[in-house]
Amino acid sequence: MADTSVRLVDQGSHEVAFKLMKDVMLSEGVSLTGGPTTQHADRKYLLTLYYECQRVVVEGIEPGR
Repeated sequence: MADTSVRLVDQGSHEVAFKLMKDVMLSEGVSLTGGPTTQHADRKYLLTLYYECQRVVVEGIEPGR
């Protein structure tokens, strides 16, 4: 019997997660370069946010859960 808890990641999900990450960054006032009206995103922030976005796209899990 196959394990139904394993989900396959298609190639498009990475692009969707990255787009979602950029949208979240914009809404939170964070950017890769920083600026007069935005905060600079550090490595931990980027990795955590991308991981959360990837989970939302692949697993349909709500952010923060």
